[in-house]
Amino acid sequence: MNDSIGVDFGTSTMLVSLNSSNNRTGNDPTIPIGKTTPWMPSVVGINETGDYLYGEEAESLPDKRKVYSIKTSLARDEPSVLVDGVHLDVDDAILELIDLSLKRAQENSPIEKQALFSDRSNISLSCPAHWEANPRKRLSSIAKRLGINIKPDQIVDEPISAGISWIMGSNKVGEPIPNGKTLVFDFGGGT
Repeated sequence: MNDSIGVDFGTSTMLVSLNSSNNRTGNDPTIPIGKTTPWMPSVVGINETGDYLYGEEAESLPDKRKVYSIKTSLARDEPSVLVDGVHLDVDDAILELIDLSLKRAQENSPIEKQALFSDRSNISLSCPAHWEANPRKRLSSIAKRLGINIKPDQIVDEPISAGISWIMGSNKVGEPIPNGKTLVFDFGGGT
């Protein structure tokens, strides 16, 4: 197994994981990217001086100055969202959120793994299973601007991604691959 980075761009939070070939313990591969939690809020906002803020900084703004679910705007195919009278470009905001999460993950990764984040060719993305072609194309376009070369049909449905993660985690700790039918219930923040 090669080293790979997974970005969970959730409706309410973001997580980054580093699945490493030398992690055979089944330990949680999540890299802390939040200031006080392993995750970062998927919040975007604009402060009083017109600066765009992301994550915890945006979360601390008054409600009229922030967007809690910029991912929903992408799903609705909205090019921008109105925040306190300012049109915030949805694609640019998502790009900045993903970029910030990757930069924080790189800083918090073991030193010997930090170079993985510079290449970005080993990054996987997922999206809600119900997303149709256009949101997937937009997410792929945003990813390409970040150096993540992923086609729309390579973006994995979130419940499938969760199932794969569970199976791989079980396999790492020596548990047998499940036999039979398995139900994966994706109870995300936007549900």
